[in-house]
Amino acid sequence: MTMPTELPALAEGISREFLLWHRICPLDRAADGRLRVATAPGASPEGLDDLAIVYGAEVLAVETRSEEHTSELQSPI
Repeated sequence: MTMPTELPALAEGISREFLLWHRICPLDRAADGRLRVATAPGASPEGLDDLAIVYGAEVLAVETRSEEHTSELQSPI
Protein backbone atom coordinates (compact mmCIF):
# COMPACT_ATOMS: atom_id res chain seq x y z
CA MET A 1 0.00 0.00 0.00
CA THR A 2 1.38 3.41 -0.99
CA MET A 3 1.18 6.18 1.59
CA PRO A 4 -0.09 9.70 0.81
CA THR A 5 2.51 12.26 -0.20
CA GLU A 6 3.14 15.54 1.57
CA LEU A 7 1.33 18.55 0.17
CA PRO A 8 3.45 21.54 -0.86
CA ALA A 9 2.72 25.04 0.43
CA LEU A 10 -0.73 26.49 -0.19
CA ALA A 11 -1.45 27.12 -3.84
CA GLU A 12 -1.36 30.69 -5.13
CA GLY A 13 -4.67 32.42 -4.46
CA ILE A 14 -5.60 30.22 -1.48
CA SER A 15 -5.37 32.03 1.85
CA ARG A 16 -5.85 30.98 5.44
CA GLU A 17 -8.97 33.15 5.50
CA PHE A 18 -10.39 31.30 2.47
CA LEU A 19 -9.84 27.96 4.22
CA LEU A 20 -11.42 29.16 7.46
CA TRP A 21 -14.41 30.67 5.66
CA HIS A 22 -15.10 27.43 3.75
CA ARG A 23 -14.17 25.22 6.75
CA ILE A 24 -11.68 23.15 4.76
CA CYS A 25 -7.96 22.39 4.93
CA PRO A 26 -5.77 20.57 2.36
CA LEU A 27 -4.00 17.61 4.00
CA ASP A 28 -1.91 15.85 1.36
CA ARG A 29 -2.16 14.00 -1.93
CA ALA A 30 -3.39 10.43 -1.87
CA ALA A 31 -1.33 7.79 -3.68
CA ASP A 32 -3.76 8.03 -6.63
CA GLY A 33 -3.12 11.80 -6.97
CA ARG A 34 -6.35 13.03 -5.40
CA LEU A 35 -6.10 15.98 -3.02
CA ARG A 36 -7.21 14.92 0.48
CA VAL A 37 -9.00 17.81 2.20
CA ALA A 38 -10.15 17.94 5.83
CA THR A 39 -13.72 19.19 6.07
CA ALA A 40 -15.32 20.52 9.26
CA PRO A 41 -19.06 20.30 9.87
CA GLY A 42 -20.76 22.79 7.55
CA ALA A 43 -17.90 22.83 5.04
CA SER A 44 -18.63 24.59 1.76
CA PRO A 45 -18.81 22.40 -1.37
CA GLU A 46 -17.89 25.48 -3.41
CA GLY A 47 -14.61 25.73 -1.51
CA LEU A 48 -13.82 22.10 -2.38
CA ASP A 49 -14.56 22.85 -6.04
CA ASP A 50 -12.21 25.83 -5.92
CA LEU A 51 -9.42 23.68 -4.44
CA ALA A 52 -9.91 21.08 -7.19
CA ILE A 53 -9.45 23.78 -9.82
CA VAL A 54 -6.45 25.47 -8.17
CA TYR A 55 -4.61 22.21 -7.45
CA GLY A 56 -5.68 20.56 -10.71
CA ALA A 57 -6.78 17.40 -8.92
CA GLU A 58 -9.90 15.56 -7.84
CA VAL A 59 -10.71 16.27 -4.19
CA LEU A 60 -11.30 13.59 -1.57
CA ALA A 61 -13.14 15.12 1.41
CA VAL A 62 -12.11 13.75 4.82
CA GLU A 63 -14.68 14.62 7.48
CA THR A 64 -13.28 15.85 10.80
CA ARG A 65 -14.68 17.17 14.04
CA SER A 66 -14.71 20.95 14.19
CA GLU A 67 -11.98 21.21 16.84
CA GLU A 68 -9.63 19.00 14.77
CA HIS A 69 -10.11 21.21 11.73
CA THR A 70 -9.51 24.53 13.45
CA SER A 71 -6.43 23.32 15.32
CA GLU A 72 -4.86 22.37 11.95
CA LEU A 73 -5.52 25.86 10.62
CA GLN A 74 -4.10 27.56 13.70
CA SER A 75 -0.66 26.06 13.03
CA PRO A 76 1.85 28.48 11.51
CA ILE A 77 1.76 28.46 7.71
